[in-house]
Amino acid sequence: MNKLFNLTIKGTNMASESSCQNIIVHVLDTNDNPPKFLENEYIGTISESANLGSYVQMVDDNKKRHLALNVHDPDVGFNGMLQYKIIDDLASNTFKIDSSTGAIKILRSLDYERNTNYSFLVSVSDMGKPSLYSNTKAHVIILVSNVNDCPPVFKTRDHNVTLFLPTFENVYVTQIAADDADNDIIRYDIVDGNNQECFQIHPLTGVLTTRNLEFNYNDYVLHVRASDGLYSTIILVNIKLLPVVNSNFVFQKKIYEFSAVENTTKVVTIGLTNVIGNTLNENVEYRILNPTDMFEIGITSGAIKTTGLIFDREQQDMYKLFVEAKSSSDDTGVHRATTSVYISVLDINDNCPLFVNMPYYASVSVGYTKGSVIMQVKAIDLDSGENGEVRYELRKGNGELFKVDRKTGELSIKQSIEGHNRKYDLTVAAYDGAVVTCSTEVPVQIKVIDRSMPVFEKQFYSVSVKEDVEMYSALFVSIQADSPLNRKLIYTTSSDNANQYFEIDYRTGSLSWVTIINFKMQCFYFSQRLE
Repeated sequence: MNKLFNLTIKGTNMASESSCQNIIVHVLDTNDNPPKFLENEYIGTISESANLGSYVQMVDDNKKRHLALNVHDPDVGFNGMLQYKIIDDLASNTFKIDSSTGAIKILRSLDYERNTNYSFLVSVSDMGKPSLYSNTKAHVIILVSNVNDCPPVFKTRDHNVTLFLPTFENVYVTQIAADDADNDIIRYDIVDGNNQECFQIHPLTGVLTTRNLEFNYNDYVLHVRASDGLYSTIILVNIKLLPVVNSNFVFQKKIYEFSAVENTTKVVTIGLTNVIGNTLNENVEYRILNPTDMFEIGITSGAIKTTGLIFDREQQDMYKLFVEAKSSSDDTGVHRATTSVYISVLDINDNCPLFVNMPYYASVSVGYTKGSVIMQVKAIDLDSGENGEVRYELRKGNGELFKVDRKTGELSIKQSIEGHNRKYDLTVAAYDGAVVTCSTEVPVQIKVIDRSMPVFEKQFYSVSVKEDVEMYSALFVSIQADSPLNRKLIYTTSSDNANQYFEIDYRTGSLSWVTIINFKMQCFYFSQRLE
């Protein structure tokens, strides 16, 4: 709307004489429009290390622009000037909103470890008389970004551990744990006191285990460091070695052998360990010295059972546990015995045969005699025993011309083949020896060629090169061919674009890269020709 009107007034008398006068009319504003937030919610971010007076920034903004509470008020003068009010005591003492821009700045230092974010409501009013308030309040969320300003803190001040001898490698000693208020990843290592490298610590879990059993001291004081990458803290771990030898208190067996079945979540007891030489009322406690998530032991029974986690025999087929039985009393002192437990994982037929060295192509010359071996297919089965035994069959194709050896996978000719430039597509299957067999099929292509034609050693070659390979570098692939008539061979490429990227030695068949490689050009396919 117009805020100023420029008028011209003309007056005329009865004698037809006239006069003009210019009049300027100013429209004075009244405060009749309340301010209005343009958005219901505003989200910003600021670092906990920001200096006082720093402004909150917009989230995910590469230009790092200030977060502004945009408000519209069409009035002018004092009627259009704004006042913001933060409706939260904590937030109002921490932040201030600029009345002219709506930008938010901090009044006091922030600490991510105390407050990761601030959420509050903001009201706005103009400065007219009387003041008008917005009908709605804006919801403001300020995310405090973390910086690494806190060192790790150990959960306990010291560690005092007794390690009974004799012991074994990888035996659990204790676990070091620290917290980091910045939620950074903590890594642990031993920085001093680890003579002869007798102990080791897992860098992420802080589990301390034995490593070298050549102990030369009765006491070890390890300096263990916890680091978040910038700050670190050191704790002392006191380890006292205590030999305990009881000739009568022993396990019934020096070695126990149990088994568990793979691919099952059922919790089952797989075996029982027990000691002899203990008194009737002696309280004997059992524990696994090198604990694993896969097994647990009854503390008073010595029974070892699975935990329900799935075993995979193809990844690990044997577990070795060290079990300790210990009792102590004021009358008899400490009784202690150890034993080894070997747990084998029993196989089930969960893997089918897998063909290797694919694809399968072969060439055969006209006139090959009966029984001539053309090529060999090969499959492997990761299962064990009969489940892993592989046999081969010709499933589809010209069974009257070709056969495959059941055990070796050798493909041979059953009768002479006539007519060159013919192709035969076969399907070979590989079966395992399980009661309920599992099989895999693979295509095999055989091309019949004239006797005078050269024959490649393989019908398919593959090679990989690095993106930064130097130009004119030879590729690590050996392309070999043979002439049945012992003629001299010449190697060439037959693909249209092959010469743009490759160069071939016409005498040896050696390939070289002759252009700058681009990673986006991932694969090249081309054929070679023999003359």
